[in-house]
Amino acid sequence: MPLDPQAQVVIDMIESMGVGDLTPETDPDEIRALMNAAVLPSGIELASVTDREIPGPGGPIPVRVYRPEGDAPKPVVVYYHGGGWVLGSLDTHDGTCRRLADGADAVVVSVDYRMGPEDRFPAAVDDSYAALRWVAEHAAELGGDPDRLVVAGDSAGGNLAAVVALRAREGGPAFRRDLLRGDSGRGKNAYRADQTGVSGQLPRLRVGEEDGGFIGGALRHDADDAARELARGCNDPGRGAGRQA
Repeated sequence: MPLDPQAQVVIDMIESMGVGDLTPETDPDEIRALMNAAVLPSGIELASVTDREIPGPGGPIPVRVYRPEGDAPKPVVVYYHGGGWVLGSLDTHDGTCRRLADGADAVVVSVDYRMGPEDRFPAAVDDSYAALRWVAEHAAELGGDPDRLVVAGDSAGGNLAAVVALRAREGGPAFRRDLLRGDSGRGKNAYRADQTGVSGQLPRLRVGEEDGGFIGGALRHDADDAARELARGCNDPGRGAGRQA
């Protein structure tokens, strides 16, 4: 069976980066550096993009805060990047977060949680939940509306968004939506979580060579469609995924 043309785009990109066979001896920092170096500028300008650190259970957690134009309080999206809990960074998903902030007119907080193999489970989960709690408490400071809080992520980050959504049900922050996104261009859709579970297919991901997204833009999330879904969810007066305020 021939390789799907969309998958071939990703394979060609990896080969062009000089990534050899991955073995147990492969240094993850080497792969991370290659991925960060391959990131292409998104070209999307926002009112501000700020790097900062917030308190975490294992030390400070780096985050990047994206704010679009306008002074009115905006929805707040806590975003967890994909990468198999080993790869990915604030930089690899900079284009995706810019598209979400611009398209949904929302403040986006991208979380650089701890990853393996250096930091094993549950480090990523603990950092992700700590970040959600911090953002919920400081939403107004960030220019956001604490009553319109969303958690979102792709691939491994989608898993983390689902986990913190479940944890938040037990006395955690209240939020409107949980946007979970898969990592394949075919057969895997993203889903929206509601109060009782996971429901509602969202747009599939799309592979292309445009700017932004995971691994330097070779795998481009259809963040424009996701932004529209986030905008609808943030303004839905119905029940959200997390504990109700």
